[in-house]
Amino acid sequence: MVTLSNFFRACKRALSNYLSIPTHQTDYTQRIYQKPIIKAHVYYLTCLYFYQNRFEVCQYCSTKLFQKANPITVSDMETFLQKIVTKIKNWYMEESKDLSVEISKKRMDSFFDNLAYEVKIDKENGPIPFTTSSLNNQLADYAAQTA
Repeated sequence: MVTLSNFFRACKRALSNYLSIPTHQTDYTQRIYQKPIIKAHVYYLTCLYFYQNRFEVCQYCSTKLFQKANPITVSDMETFLQKIVTKIKNWYMEESKDLSVEISKKRMDSFFDNLAYEVKIDKENGPIPFTTSSLNNQLADYAAQTA
């Protein structure tokens, strides 16, 4: 819980910082990333990516609950956001016909599932918080096997 709380704070700050870059200051980009469903998908992908692929960050963020987003984690997350923000914007603009129609949940879920696969997130068999495949359960299984 502590890890995800810290990840969420860092992700929220990282997305805000990344979208404040002049390249992303367009009206279209701002309108897309104001949508709660888009933000939720971005937060989910970012947190899951760090949970599965950045074990050292995961360990660091699990030691204590930070009051503010950790600058090092924020910086790492901004680097990850570089991989997905423009892809999401371009896809959204194309599918919504320049924001003139809403995109169905089914098409949005399909796109974000494919994006997760592209950035090496395993939503099927990878560790996912609060499930039987979480990192804590995997570490406990490993410790039991080696004992």
